[in-house]
Amino acid sequence: MFTINKNLAEVGLPFAVYEQGHSSHDLILIINAFGVRREFWNYFAGHFSRTHKCVIWDLHMPQESGPGGANMADVSLDKHLNDIDAILELYVHHQNVHLIGWCTGAELAVQYWLHSRHKRIRSMALLNGAYRFPDQKKTTAFINNLFILVHQVVKNPAGVSLYLDFLNRNMASQAQMLNASNAHIQELVNLALESEENLLRYSHLLNDFNAWPTAAYDDVNVPSLLITGDLDGLVADELTVCAAAKNPQFDLLHLSNQDHYLLYHNQQVWDAIHAHMRSHTAHC
Repeated sequence: MFTINKNLAEVGLPFAVYEQGHSSHDLILIINAFGVRREFWNYFAGHFSRTHKCVIWDLHMPQESGPGGANMADVSLDKHLNDIDAILELYVHHQNVHLIGWCTGAELAVQYWLHSRHKRIRSMALLNGAYRFPDQKKTTAFINNLFILVHQVVKNPAGVSLYLDFLNRNMASQAQMLNASNAHIQELVNLALESEENLLRYSHLLNDFNAWPTAAYDDVNVPSLLITGDLDGLVADELTVCAAAKNPQFDLLHLSNQDHYLLYHNQQVWDAIHAHMRSHTAHC
């Protein structure tokens, strides 16, 4: 299980960082998807902490600056990038760092590498990435509708209760379509839908995400494994296929009969990530 890093006071980080595994192991920095509990990664970290130090953090959240969230500020890409800079500084003695990003976290991992070009980052594994292309034609109807809805929440926070009810009903039907009816998984991934306040905060996160600059995927110069499943009804698998084609550093693992939650408890996915990291680790 993840435990909180107690050295935070020394560097003054304004958010919680959690870790699992021995300090002498190579570092896996987990970049979570927006609106997902860190507990979603417990199986993953329990498996990988035998050979790696796994680290995850609570994503920077928008803060209210007016009644009812009317003046809630978005969280810029720069703030997320600065948070990752601070975390890697906290684990500066780890010379081999591997980024693991899922969904929006996969896009953030790419943006971070382009921002930092950090020599300690040996590889990336990017799962079901919500990659952003100028035309966005390869995404799903669900994602298109979601971005329309969160934009409305940001514009009209007074109507958040109606939006919350709509999303909860829509996600219930989406779960059946996704082959992901496991109630435990749904509980872990639907953090944004637990309250009106959560929906307001995550709407601002996603609204800002939709305004991020397009990443120069062909400029990424670190070995990266891109994984997707053909049953992903949230983020179209075509996005991953398209991203993988943009760069010879990107290897594609396209799985059959796998949905958006393929990393949750999947030995095939774990084995592929292990092999990828092992082949791109510097032995000092």
